Amino acid sequence: MKYLTLIRHAKSSWDDDQLDDRDRPLGRRGRKQVGFMAPVMHASGAFDSELHASPARRTADTVRFLLDHADLADRTHTVQYDDDLYTFDADDLWHWLAEDRTVEEITLVGHNPALLDLANRLANEPLPALPTCALVRLRLRIDRWAELAPCCASITHQLIPAWVDYKTFKKRRPLKPKGVHAHKLLKRTRALLRYQSDMIGALEPGVRVGADPEFMHQYRTHLRRSRSVGQALLRLQRNKPLKRQLKALKNEAQATSELRDLDVLLMRLRDWEKETVYRKALIELKLFDAFTLKRNDQHQALLERLNSQQHRERMDSWRAFLDSADFEKAAKAVTLKSVQDAVDELVAEHDRRLESLTEASPDGDFHELRKLLKKLRYLLELVVDPKGRRMKALKQRQKRFGQLQDLTVQLQYLQSFQEQTKAAKPGLRKLLKDLSTAKTRERQAILAMDPFGDFVIDPGR
Repeated sequence: MKYLTLIRHAKSSWDDDQLDDRDRPLGRRGRKQVGFMAPVMHASGAFDSELHASPARRTADTVRFLLDHADLADRTHTVQYDDDLYTFDADDLWHWLAEDRTVEEITLVGHNPALLDLANRLANEPLPALPTCALVRLRLRIDRWAELAPCCASITHQLIPAWVDYKTFKKRRPLKPKGVHAHKLLKRTRALLRYQSDMIGALEPGVRVGADPEFMHQYRTHLRRSRSVGQALLRLQRNKPLKRQLKALKNEAQATSELRDLDVLLMRLRDWEKETVYRKALIELKLFDAFTLKRNDQHQALLERLNSQQHRERMDSWRAFLDSADFEKAAKAVTLKSVQDAVDELVAEHDRRLESLTEASPDGDFHELRKLLKKLRYLLELVVDPKGRRMKALKQRQKRFGQLQDLTVQLQYLQSFQEQTKAAKPGLRKLLKDLSTAKTRERQAILAMDPFGDFVIDPGR
């Protein structure tokens, strides 16, 4: 068995059109790419094998910067540059690989279309594209490199910038269809849910890689939003097929809950480590490392779920349901009057629950009110401009409840850690006290909120 890792150079600059192609450097975007791709490539084992690269400046810079960002600068002198790799023809790479080589694994940094064509010739599952600073790893069912043959390999790993960095993904994410803004409510509802489904599918590779927590946040948001819109339809009309679909979406969303909580906690730990009053205790107790291990366990469990047949069947079934007569029957119940009636019910329940809250109310009562606000928001988004004044006010209220929930969860994690480890560091005690104070402040702010009262739908506001 042999292993081949192909890496395309990072995005190059075309600013100087007088430069020879071999001399073009990396552009600003290319330098950003290597910064966030290097740690993930390193973790995948891409730099553990023999490194070969085209001598073109953009490939040489890519290799050097990748190794620098992966804290492997001492390996720079081991990179082997070969003029034969400065090619755009897969045949050249094929002949180069087929030479009498004794190593089991090779990492090759080069150019398209040669890399993509080579991967597609070797693998039995062709790639549609190989973007700049992307990686594909192949397992070849051969004993010697000279035995290369079409379809002798399978793809074991892929990495592209849009799966590693959410900002890169965002520039290429699925666009909201025009139907989302349509006045015809059936068309608007179906378009909105199809868009959510497209986003869930597009975000999943980034969730699998797990390098940028924003992928998980957005993935979870779109799952829960889809379910909430479906619940809004269910509130307007009983529909057993829809109810079954929503139960499956609920299970998918719940599977992401603890991982998202840990992602948020890890981001906050990095912030707290910058504050002198907490820094020493957090570093000595290795809290970030402890919760990173816990987070990695949760991520592995989620990966197993995403790889399951049940997960794929659930998501395929949801997408098919959106095109079914059962969905159309449910969506036809969406009228301004039916939505207004449902909003009136939710607002009345919100005001009743809000007025019943006291300083002694358990955290669960605040959390239930938060979930009710989400139901109200997603119901309103069926008919109201999400950027309107009333929606902005609703989102601000929802944000306050979200801050309280985050503080509640963070306190639970840290208090559990303290109890299990018997940690008595002053810095940790100070952090717990400050978080508790912040939590009390958020609860008091919620207790001071006014009820909604009348909430008349105005589609333009």
